[in-house]
Amino acid sequence: MKLFYGYLKSFLKEDFNSRYYLFSFLFITGAITFNYTIDFEDGILDKLDGVVPRTMAFLAFYMVSYSIIILLNSVFYPKNTFHKQKKFWLKIFLGFFILSFDTAIHLSEILSFVPFQIRFLILKIFNNLMSLFTYLLPLWFIYRYIDKDNTSFYGLTTKGFNLNPYLQLFLIVIPLVIAASFIENFNSYYPVYKQNTASEYWGIASWIPALGYELTYGWNFISVELLFRGFFVIGMVKILGRHAIVPMVVVYCFIHFGKPIGECISSVFGGYLLGIIAYYSRNIMGGIIIHIGLAWLMELVSMLN
Repeated sequence: MKLFYGYLKSFLKEDFNSRYYLFSFLFITGAITFNYTIDFEDGILDKLDGVVPRTMAFLAFYMVSYSIIILLNSVFYPKNTFHKQKKFWLKIFLGFFILSFDTAIHLSEILSFVPFQIRFLILKIFNNLMSLFTYLLPLWFIYRYIDKDNTSFYGLTTKGFNLNPYLQLFLIVIPLVIAASFIENFNSYYPVYKQNTASEYWGIASWIPALGYELTYGWNFISVELLFRGFFVIGMVKILGRHAIVPMVVVYCFIHFGKPIGECISSVFGGYLLGIIAYYSRNIMGGIIIHIGLAWLMELVSMLN
């Protein structure tokens, strides 16, 4: 934990600007309040008819939100001129297009032919694996042909990786997750894997489809870390430096809209800490381990409850 404390202390010493952090905090607070009051993301954006309209709506939603934080940054750090670089806007557009397209795809519209007995399981598994094509391959293309000078695939490397500090951090978080599992809206959302009839339909033990789902559920968080801590932090460091973290945190919070509000709020602090770790270590393996571990832990404790 000394390592992470050192990271946090050093980062705050370099980056903290009370007015920038205050206005960014107020923007996030207002956005969370607005979304959970009218169910903006799930009830309006996600209800648009068609992949293209949904993609464009989410792209505008993320780009505008990110740009507001960039505008605040330029006001409170007037020496920063990265917003004038074409490569900055190109990469940001590509990153948010990847995120928006993935968010806009409704597999229920594509896989409507799947028998209803296994539809829940198939949709969930395919939705988790879809990030291989919507996140991983496009990011590899950007890394290969736009970010040619990056030494690793946005921090997805075991080089110089030390597991121990992340295990210590995970142990600290376990009691918090257990406590959260007794909150009503937590248990109304988790476990994400619900009881279904797939095992009866295939004539197999019920734990087999459950295991298949949970494994693919874990894979999904590799993609999330690769995009947010990998692309939006490590991939933007040469342009933004340490200023890559706060804008990333805002959008990372927004992708939690629709989940329990407590989880959405905690994503701000979790995303900030993981962003700092990625910034200093240039590695996302620890973030992946923590993220997958938390996801499976929330599934487990909610099932036990």
